[in-house]
Amino acid sequence: MIFQFVDGIKYKLHKPADMSFLNRYGKVFKVFDDQDSGNICFGTQLGEKRYFIKFAGVRTAEYNGDT
Repeated sequence: MIFQFVDGIKYKLHKPADMSFLNRYGKVFKVFDDQDSGNICFGTQLGEKRYFIKFAGVRTAEYNGDT
C-alpha cells in the first residue's frame, strides 16, 4: 500500500496513480478511498460549484480484482 496526497489530503492506493487531472475540477476537499469496487471518489470545489468525481481504473487499497 502507498499513500498519495492531493490538495493536502492523504489517500491510499496499491500502486501510484497520476491524479493531476483533478486540478481542472477545483480543489479536492474529500477523498473516498476505502472502496472495494476498484473506484476512487473525490469531492472537489471550483468557485461556488461542488463536484463528485468517481474514477475507475486504479487499484484502491481495498480492491482485490483486476483493473
